[in-house]
Amino acid sequence: MSSQELGEQAGQQAEAAAKRAGAKLTRQLANKTAGRAAKLLKRLAVSLIKKIVGAAFKAILATLGPYGILVLIGVFLFLVVLESIPSSDYYLKGGQRTAEEEIADKRYELTFRQLADDSVNPIDEEDASFEWKEQLKTMVKPNWAIPASFSRYELIRSSVKIDLPDPVAMYENLVPTFSYQTITDDKLYTKTIKACWHEETWTDEEGVEHSHTVHEPPVETIEESTLPARKIMSRVETPFGTTDLPSAIRYYPGGTYEPNGAWEPAGSGSGGNCTWETSTRSEKTMIDDRGVPLVNLDAQRFRAFVVSRGVEDKNFNEFMELVVATDPYFPVELYKGEYLAGEGLFSDADYFYSGGVSPDGWVWPIAIDYRGINSGFGPRWGKFHYGVDLGGRAWPNAPILAAKDGVVVFARANSSYGNQVMIAHDNGLQTRYAHMSAITVKEGQQVTAGQQIGKQGSTGDSTGPHLHFEVIQPDPSAPFKSPKNGGKAFDPMTWLGPIKNGFPTGPSLPSGPYTNYYKAERDRKGNPGAYQVAYNALSQAITELKLPQEWLKPSLELVARESSFNPQAANPNSSARGYFQFLDATRRQFGGLSLDWNSPIVQSKAGLMYVIKRYRTPEDALRHWDEHKWF
Repeated sequence: MSSQELGEQAGQQAEAAAKRAGAKLTRQLANKTAGRAAKLLKRLAVSLIKKIVGAAFKAILATLGPYGILVLIGVFLFLVVLESIPSSDYYLKGGQRTAEEEIADKRYELTFRQLADDSVNPIDEEDASFEWKEQLKTMVKPNWAIPASFSRYELIRSSVKIDLPDPVAMYENLVPTFSYQTITDDKLYTKTIKACWHEETWTDEEGVEHSHTVHEPPVETIEESTLPARKIMSRVETPFGTTDLPSAIRYYPGGTYEPNGAWEPAGSGSGGNCTWETSTRSEKTMIDDRGVPLVNLDAQRFRAFVVSRGVEDKNFNEFMELVVATDPYFPVELYKGEYLAGEGLFSDADYFYSGGVSPDGWVWPIAIDYRGINSGFGPRWGKFHYGVDLGGRAWPNAPILAAKDGVVVFARANSSYGNQVMIAHDNGLQTRYAHMSAITVKEGQQVTAGQQIGKQGSTGDSTGPHLHFEVIQPDPSAPFKSPKNGGKAFDPMTWLGPIKNGFPTGPSLPSGPYTNYYKAERDRKGNPGAYQVAYNALSQAITELKLPQEWLKPSLELVARESSFNPQAANPNSSARGYFQFLDATRRQFGGLSLDWNSPIVQSKAGLMYVIKRYRTPEDALRHWDEHKWF
């Protein structure tokens, strides 16, 4: 390459370098200029915003003042906090749903309710009163409040996904099941009264023949047969509780719970020289519908079910508020678990009433000598007092007595009422006994007037030991609610007033001398061993029941006449057996068939209770026996 070419090449390279340097310098100058412009615009914008905000703040301050500013700040903070609460959006919107959602909700509800109604149809097939069946259906039917509350809980807590299946699947989680017992010992008795006649002839002294009709005494025969086996409902189970349905023997015609001696005409006929009439009566084991059905609920099991569907355990109370809002009569036991009473709630009875009963079947409900009323029925302390207060501090743990025959439908701790018992009676009334220190009966148990059901105490909302006693006609849809929430309360003195100054509560003494003791002494000599067993059993029973020892001799005479001191004595023509020849119906009433009825002591106690209830004293029972040859 020549020197000239080298010089041209060098010049070209120098020119290119100069161009690159100039471009770079130009870019740098442009960037610096743009940066300065941006900073200038930013400063201008900040200055403008400050002026605008400052002017606006001065204007607001001039208009509202400093307190108005504080109010605005408070509202802002409240909205921030409210926004953080999941349920606020639901409540601020009033729980509103779209039209499509409301249609879906209604379809879900109608489907579930129809399934629930159908699930309790088997109850309608039972032979019991309409009111009793409606109450049982209400208590065991799948409750719409449960699926409805799952849906509302999901709406409120929108971040939570609740497992809400279709209505059929939800229904299958709540459907009740029914158990039955087979009755094989119903009895039918057929009585036939047959009257016959014949002609008699004779010839008088003059040889004239005469004839006349001779009517023979009527002959009565009674045949016993067993009715065909049949089934009755004995138990209802729900996923969260069970109810055992009590049964009892009823006597027809009449349907009474005790033998009534009535017969129903069944026909008549004639043949030859005879005519006859037949009539029948029967003994049938039926559902005992005298009381209100009661479901024993399991609160822990229900809570586990709710949690398993997606409700957090800590939010269980919130869920239950939704349930109660949907159904105000939803069982509170499933909410607070109050049915699961603590230890010490129940105790054994330690008193036996042997006083009198008013003509309409009532007794004073507390076994003390004082018949005063501490607080009456009506307005009190700005509220309404739905019962009367009896007893007091002077009689700690005094026996509380059933005021009338009935069935225990409630025996548990009950919030402000403390330990409480409710008894349903066959006239539709219900008596209630509150604040007891202990309960001595169980739900479903039949009790007689004067039977101990508890002990006076001061549990619940109470200012001191006493018995709060109510007489109400319960609301069938809420049979255990306070009278202020349903049902009708009556002044208990309507029934207690007439017996206020009558009928002792202590043991009765034998009424008058009785001397016709012939059977016991004869059987004692014939079988001294059996006599001694009966003597010991009756002595123990009289002691345990706190009865006068003078009752031993006439009681032994009764046992001798009925069974010759044989605790296994049995009547081949009926269910009568034992010391007192009790029928099955009598055994049910005075202890239940679950007791060991082979025990001489069990038989003795039950027999004495029967004597007291029907005759007051064993001497009076013997007088009846002398006249009728039975008691």
